[in-house]
This record gives sequence, C-alpha cells and structure tokens, in this order.
Amino acid sequence: MGVIKELNQYCKDFFWGCFDSHRKMVFKSWKHICSPWDSGGFNIKDAAIWNISLLLKWVWKLSRPPEGLWARWYANYILKQHTIWTITSKDWFSTSFKDIVKARDRFIALTGTVQSSNALLCSWAKGNALSPGIVYQFLRASPSVGPWTKSLACSEIIASTRVICSMVVQHQLATVDNIKRRGFQFVNRCVLCEQQEETHNHLFFQCSYSRVVWTDILKWMEINRAGQMLSQELVTTISCTKSDRWKKAWFHISLAGVLYQLWRERNARVFQHLLTSSDMLVRRIKFIVAIWMLMKSSSVTHDSIISCLNS
Repeated sequence: MGVIKELNQYCKDFFWGCFDSHRKMVFKSWKHICSPWDSGGFNIKDAAIWNISLLLKWVWKLSRPPEGLWARWYANYILKQHTIWTITSKDWFSTSFKDIVKARDRFIALTGTVQSSNALLCSWAKGNALSPGIVYQFLRASPSVGPWTKSLACSEIIASTRVICSMVVQHQLATVDNIKRRGFQFVNRCVLCEQQEETHNHLFFQCSYSRVVWTDILKWMEINRAGQMLSQELVTTISCTKSDRWKKAWFHISLAGVLYQLWRERNARVFQHLLTSSDMLVRRIKFIVAIWMLMKSSSVTHDSIISCLNS
C-alpha cells in the first residue's frame, strides 16, 4: 500500500504540489481528476482503485474451478472447504491474500450481496479472462456529464489541450474572479481587451479580443455568424455538426484550439508581458488545427488541409 500511496502522491503533486515554494491553487478534486475525459476529468488512473480492480480479478479466478498451479494451491491449502466468497481473513494469511479478501469485502459492500458481486464479475468476463479495466470503470466514480463532453472529449484533441478545455468549461481555471474568491484582493482587469473585469464568461467569449478570434475561426470553417458565449457554443456544437463527420471534427478541434490558445495568450500577457495580435493568434490556431487534423484523421488529405489554411 505504501507504493500505491506514493504513486498517487506523485500524480497529486503534479496538479496540487508546490511551484516556486508555493502551494498551487486547487480548482479540481482528485476524484474529478481521475474521472474520464467525457465526464469532465483528466482520465488519470487512481492507483488505489486500479489495485482493487486487479485484486478483484484474482477474486474472480478463485471463484471459478481452479486452473493453473496458483489457483489449485490456494483451493487446496487456503480455501479448503470454503470459497473465496465465504472465507474470513486470518492472521497467518499472506499480505497479498489479505488484500484480496479486503478487495472482495469492499466490492460486496458496494454491490450489496455476495450473489450480486459474483454475478457482476462473471458478466464482465469474456471466456477465461476478466479485464481489470472494466472493473476499474465500475469502481471509479464519474460525475454527471454535460452537453460539452461530445465537443471537447473527442480523441482528435491532444491531452494537454483537453486538460485546459475541461477546466474552461467547468469554470476551474485560475482566472482573476476565481482567485479573488479564495480571499486574494487585487485589481481585476482583462489583459486581452483591457476594458472589463476578467471572468470565465468574459474570456470565453464576451471579451472583444476573444470574440474576434472565435468569429474569424468560424468564418474559416464557413460558418457565417458571430461568436456566441461558450455555453451556447457547446450546445450548438452538438446540434449543428451531426451530419458531416469531417465538419464535426473540424469544429471540435477548432473550438478546443481557440480555448487553449486564448488561455495561453492570457498567461503570456500576465506573466511575460508578451502580446499577440488577434490576427496572428488566428493564424496560429489555423496552423495548429490543420496539423492536428492531418495527424489524427485518416480521411483528411494534405490538399484539404492546404485548402483550409488558404481560406
């Protein structure tokens, strides 16, 4: 268990640890971080839950007629007249077998009865194999999904961008309004437009700078309308791009690229005092989106990418 705690701590420190001797601000719980992309998480494996999933695989193996030397030895010398579902933990059991019994007890407490636990494990098995990944998905708590998930959880978007997008749509970025809620007091001014206070809703896309960027990208995608607030765009994304798979992927990747690059531009202005014009940022987003499309989609040709960049 010490190794498991250490593995989880390394992952937690990446998101919550210290930076320049200061603790990072936490805007997302560990439970949410370990949720899948389409549930608003970062798809990080919780080592403790993954370990239980692996142990439950051995519970399933021991619940079946023994196959192999390991299972036959446990059946003859440990279980004897008991089954894996009825045996109680003994002091003389090995540490590994004690952990198997603890995982079994936790699973029974979660499902309600021995019968339901056994039935679930058997239903997940395929032939003579049980994938711990299926068990992990059941044990892992996943928050309710929102209308944005189909837009920003698609596999074409690279992980680093999906992390930022996930935090954008859940209002979990370290924007000035979020930081002020933690008790810090300082002047709140949007560094992109320098006209209004910085909030999530303002950055995406009430700000005049970000709205121009998104509207230009919409025109590039041959969508002739002005940019809306992000909450409206996420709902529109699902309904307006169902028919054309290529258009749908293009829209999803472009929206993710805009969110990511706007946040990068905001941070570059705050911390490095570097300014990029809206025209230059649009060109950068077009280039990045085109490269992503070329790498991720086999149906996208080089000529179609060049055509998109020139439009």
